[in-house]
This record gives sequence, structure tokens and C-alpha cells, in this order.
Amino acid sequence: MTTIRETYEIAADQNPQPEHATPKTNIRLSDAQNPQPEHVAPKTSIWHSGAQNLQPEHVAAKTSIWLSSAQHLQTEHVAPKTSIWLADAATDLLFCCGGLLWILFAATQSLDGQQQQKFLATLMMVGYAFLSIPHFGATLIRAFTSNFDKVRRNILIGITVPIIPLAALCSSTAGIAIVLCKIYLFVVVLHYAAQNLAILNRYFAKARFELRSVDRLSLNALVYGIAASQIINQLRYPALNVENFLGIPMPFWGPLPDWTAMLSGIFTMLSAVIFSAGILINFTRQGVVFPMPAAILLLSTLGLFVITGESSRILWWLMPAFMHGTQSFILAMVEGFGKENSNDRLQAPLPMRVWNGLPYYLGMAFTGLFLIWGTPTLLALSTSFSQQTLGVVVAIVSFHHFIADILLESDARAI
Repeated sequence: MTTIRETYEIAADQNPQPEHATPKTNIRLSDAQNPQPEHVAPKTSIWHSGAQNLQPEHVAAKTSIWLSSAQHLQTEHVAPKTSIWLADAATDLLFCCGGLLWILFAATQSLDGQQQQKFLATLMMVGYAFLSIPHFGATLIRAFTSNFDKVRRNILIGITVPIIPLAALCSSTAGIAIVLCKIYLFVVVLHYAAQNLAILNRYFAKARFELRSVDRLSLNALVYGIAASQIINQLRYPALNVENFLGIPMPFWGPLPDWTAMLSGIFTMLSAVIFSAGILINFTRQGVVFPMPAAILLLSTLGLFVITGESSRILWWLMPAFMHGTQSFILAMVEGFGKENSNDRLQAPLPMRVWNGLPYYLGMAFTGLFLIWGTPTLLALSTSFSQQTLGVVVAIVSFHHFIADILLESDARAI
């Protein structure tokens, strides 16, 4: 007879799994079949809500901090480096790219008869006194404050010392004075072209616009080609000859044969086509856009030589003061105005810029006045003054000015 205890033990030995294994198996199956609702989903919802809570308070704040820092850095560092102007847009457009010249030219064209003559005479007198004469001093101050090497420094001193004795020698003979002033009237046209090219190269550098060798060569050929055409026309047409230069009669050296003008025109046109094609190729292949200040200055330069007739004569009377002279002041302000703090001064408000630049302008003005008027006065005191002295002095000082500019530009390319 089997007891109750024995019956329980036999049942346990024959069927051990339904009580122990099955519950464990059911638990594992439920875990494996539905892990996400009990464990993963809560974690996912926790992290999701945490990210939502963190983002408005921390991530957005960090993003705003980085944006603020980027804007701050761009304002302080990137903007000045990427400026395409030498000074600023308004200053460059008026005084570097020819804006002031074309405004005054348009004003003279709106007048006629005596009104035009009086207005033009006033402009020439003001421009000569306050712009043309001081611009000689601007170049001289830039040259003597530049970090020239020994060779350039010796050349500069060598051409400065003999100005007075050379003026006395050349003004003592009428024939020498006429030849000297006649050559000056030709070379000054090339000088105007050279300064415009120098400013074009500065605009290319500011915009990080790289010209291929063929493009740079064709640009130089274009600008000097149209300048040469102007000189050739002076030698072909008596009407374009300057008859009198500061009291010295100027003879007509010509006429040159017609083929010289034809050859000059073909050369200029080919240069324009090659340069334009190069700029177009750079734009289509690389998306490189020609700098706007350089384009405006180049158009102004071409306009000086394209306009003909009486309008051309008026334009060339105004250009030495109201384009070439003002360009010299901008270059002096940017490159000789104390390079260590010139950017800060140029970014100051306009009244402050005028106030800061006044001592520098006065220095240029007095230097120019001494060169142009002081030299003839000294010659007059030494009884070496003659009718052609003033013209000779202007020509000699101008040649000195041309050489100093060449030294400055060669030094700029060497840096």
C-alpha cells in the first residue's frame, strides 16, 4: 500500500518539467517575442524625450554660440581680407576709377559758349593747384618712405639731387627746352596708362583674380596700344598738336604716314580680342568673374582714348587733375599713410578720415609746391630764369615723377 508521500514523489519524478521548465520557457519566449514593449521601448522613449528636452536648452544654445562666433570672426577677419576696393566703394569709384572725372566732364558738356569756358577754366585752376601739384609730392613721399633696397634707393637719390642744375641747364637754351617739353607731352600719355595698369593689378590682387601670362600680356598691350595710338595721332594731325606748353611754343613733328595708325589700330584690336577671349574662357570654364572695380577702371581708361573731337580735348584737360592726381592720393593714402594702421584709418568715418589725412595732404602739397614753384624761384634768384624755365621745370619734375613711379611699381612686384 502506497502512502500519500510516496505517490507525490513518484509524480514529481515522472513529470518534473511542467512545474519548473515550462514557466522558465514561457518567460524566455515572452522576452524573446516581445522585448521592445517592456524594455527597449521605455529606453527609447526616455532617450527621445531627453533629446527633445536637451535640444532646446543645450543644442540650440550651442548652435547659436557657434553662429555668433562665426559671424564675429567673419566681421573682424574675413571681411577686410576679401574687400575688393583699395579704400572703400565710394572713394574708389570717385577718385580711382574715374567717377569724378566723368561727372565733371558731363557737367562741362551740359554748358556751352562762355559758360563752358569759364567753368572749365575754374576747374583747371582748382585741379592744378590742389590736385596736380600735390600729386608730385605724393609720389615723392611714397618713394622716400618705402623700404627700397640699396639699388632703388641710390637711383631715387641720384635722380633727385640734380633737378635744379639740370633745369638751369635745359632752360638756358630754347632748343633743348622745346625738345624736352615735346618729349614730355608724349611720355606723359604712357605714364597715365602705366598708373592705370598699376591700379588694375592692385584690384586683381584684392579680388584674388589671377591672370594667365597671355591675359596679362594682352591687357598690357591693349592699354599701351591705345596710348600709343594717341601719340601717333598727335604726330599725324596738326589739330591734335599742343601748340603751346607753359609759354614754350611746340612745333608739329609730323605727319607720320597713314600705315602707322593702321598698324596701331590692328595691334590694339587684336589685343582687345585676345584679352576678352581669355576673360570669357576663365568665366565659362572656372566661373571666375572679372572684378568690378577693375572693369570700371578699364572702361574709363578706354574711354579716354575712344572719345574724339573737342570733347576729347576737354577730357584730357581735366584728366591729369581729376583722375590721375586723385589716383595718386588714394595710393599714397593706402600705401604711404602709415601701413601699420592704414586699414584702421581707412575704415574710420569720413570726417575722421579727412582730419587724419589732412597733415599728410599738406605734406604732399608743400613738397609739390617746392618742386614746381620753388625750383623756378631759386633759378630766378640765381639769374638762370628764362621764359621757358617753368615749362622745363615741370617737364624735369615730371620725368623724376615717372622714374619714381617705376621704382615703386618694381618694388611692389618684388614683394
